[in-house]
Amino acid sequence: MIQMELTDVLYDRSKGYPVVFLREVDGARILPIWIGGAEAYAIRVCLATDQTPRPLTHELATRIFLAMGIDIEKVLVTEYKDRTFFARVIACREGERVSVDARPSDAVALAARLGRPIYVDESVPTAQIDQLETMSAKECEAALEDVLRRISPEDFGHFSSG
Repeated sequence: MIQMELTDVLYDRSKGYPVVFLREVDGARILPIWIGGAEAYAIRVCLATDQTPRPLTHELATRIFLAMGIDIEKVLVTEYKDRTFFARVIACREGERVSVDARPSDAVALAARLGRPIYVDESVPTAQIDQLETMSAKECEAALEDVLRRISPEDFGHFSSG
């Protein structure tokens, strides 16, 4: 498994959908996943540490988990099959660990909300941007936008899988 972190959510103007970017923690690989608008908004709220007047769906789920003593340990993007990404949320309650199927966008939104690690299986296709870790925020965004110009959702998965 490759540990990744949430880098950004950008809008792919050429395809008309938001894209969440995961970046390898100790490397140059990135994983763009085309997602829906509601999920993109929820993730952007987490990235900006904004507060909404009422809880969004992922905030509500987080509150329910915490109230029930359920700890979300990590998120795994496990597979890419038939142009679709698959993810699992690993949770623990009273020492019992469970793995729950999830859309990657929902899993990433939960991880972002709780500050939990995200891992991607080695078999999942990724792109590479060398020296991403040394780029300024503006350079990083330009590099990610360049990736979007060169690839399509079909290269990695369809937006609705997110």
